[in-house]
Amino acid sequence: MANGIAVTRMLMASLLIGLVLPLRALAQDPLDLHDPVPNIELGPYIKSWCDGNATSTLDDARHQQYEPLERARINFGYRQDACWFRVRLDNTGTTELPLWAQVDYGVLDNVDFFLEDENGVRSWAMGDTLPFNSRPVRLRSFTLPFTIPADSSLT
Repeated sequence: MANGIAVTRMLMASLLIGLVLPLRALAQDPLDLHDPVPNIELGPYIKSWCDGNATSTLDDARHQQYEPLERARINFGYRQDACWFRVRLDNTGTTELPLWAQVDYGVLDNVDFFLEDENGVRSWAMGDTLPFNSRPVRLRSFTLPFTIPADSSLT
């Protein structure tokens, strides 16, 4: 991550964060969480897939082979395709956990978060090409608040 560096428009067409896809879609080592949850770099827990052409949909991404990131931070450099990421989160506590997912690189053109549960799919579109006021949290970084119910898992 390049903090504080002025960068001309990213060549990256899209960075898609597939957070909280169905548990059945991914078998990986979970990140066990309980209250209080510290600030955690998700890199060691994330798997990724890049589509090669920036045209993939959520349905396409669900059916791909994801590879472990195997580094502490997500950094793919300048890209024109879309990269998708998944992480399994386990709430091992007895109370609901309020969490925040954050992409701390404010010049990405597109950052999409997806949350799927028994009620269907919810999505949030962010990026520096969209109005700042459309973000769920008005911060420089792309930030999404969400919760994990007690004693449950999300991928």
